[in-house]
Amino acid sequence: MLVKDNEMIDKIEEKMNFKFKDLELIGHFKNRRSSGSYVNIYKNSEKIFIFDIKNDEIFSIKKIDFFNNWGTYTIRTPNMNIYRYDFDEKIEIGKSETNDIIYFKYLKNGYCKYCSEVKEELKVKKEELVLLELTGEFLDESAIMNCFFEGVWKMLVKNHKAIKTIEDKMEFKFEDLELIGHTKMYSNFAIYKDCKNIFIFKLNKNVVLNIICVDDIECDKPIFYPYTALIFGNKEYRYNYKYKISIYKDHNEITLDLIKNGNEEKVFTANENLQLSDEEMIALKLSGYFLNEEELVKRWKTWMI
Repeated sequence: MLVKDNEMIDKIEEKMNFKFKDLELIGHFKNRRSSGSYVNIYKNSEKIFIFDIKNDEIFSIKKIDFFNNWGTYTIRTPNMNIYRYDFDEKIEIGKSETNDIIYFKYLKNGYCKYCSEVKEELKVKKEELVLLELTGEFLDESAIMNCFFEGVWKMLVKNHKAIKTIEDKMEFKFEDLELIGHTKMYSNFAIYKDCKNIFIFKLNKNVVLNIICVDDIECDKPIFYPYTALIFGNKEYRYNYKYKISIYKDHNEITLDLIKNGNEEKVFTANENLQLSDEEMIALKLSGYFLNEEELVKRWKTWMI
């Protein structure tokens, strides 16, 4: 993408984590909600960015992590297909309503994290405008689909010395876990599955507090004591567990205990918490609170045969 020299370019590239010169055009069409403006979509090797442009002026830039089926915002393509998306980071450029001061804002999660006055608008170079005119309205929908999230997430955690120990003791691989639920009770809980078991992660923000491998599960009626309940909506899913990793701070160390058959064993000590990756936190945020009950039904029907 070619833009005219401007004092805000370096700050935009820093905040949005891209270089204008690396952006490749994958879409250009009229913004049907704003007369005379266009939606221009660019990508680099990692993300997709939506630019709102009128004439040669750039008014906003949104960083899109991925498209999905439930997003708050939409784009309508030249073929009248609709793609939904959400975003966390945005650049806004405009003029004050009370005077002609031009402002530049960086917003994250809806909050302004940086704001500055600038001398002139951010404008697209003439060569870029010629390219846009020659291409006409289009959208590379394959690029959109490569960035489309259909609801299957493989779990991602930040690198930690205890990962192999946890995987060995809990008999799973983090990369094989698929998100099937996310609910909030007295804490946040994320529910995952692999080909054999269901696992419940208790979370404090992005920090993992414990991991449970579910044994038996039933809805609405108790199975046998002692049991623990997972509550979603107006339903209570009671379960027992095969084993559990409890992660807590003991003096200045992070301690991991394995609880199995009523016995507790210290299996690892570390200097830092086990944390979900930034990508996993985005997945939980975008998924909202949900539960794939069908997956639970599969498991309890199998276990009860």
